[in-house]
Amino acid sequence: PDNLLERALNAFISGVGNGALVSSDYTYASGYRALDFHVSIADNEDVKGRVILVDQTLYLIAVDYYTQSYNEADYQRFISSFTAK
Repeated sequence: PDNLLERALNAFISGVGNGALVSSDYTYASGYRALDFHVSIADNEDVKGRVILVDQTLYLIAVDYYTQSYNEADYQRFISSFTAK
């Protein structure tokens, strides 16, 4: 599963043009394997999110934001609001 999550993240990064991976971390979300990530796409614009593998289906949840207006508490509330079933 980790290889599939990593390939999905790499495809996402390729799709955003000048994206550069800042960090990634394997985790579990609702008991399913997941990969949290942070991608820089411009000097002041980033994307944070999660790729989740539920059975044979990949889900991508992401937030695109300007770094000067980023709020970690808001991001955590958002990313925690999703439940895979």
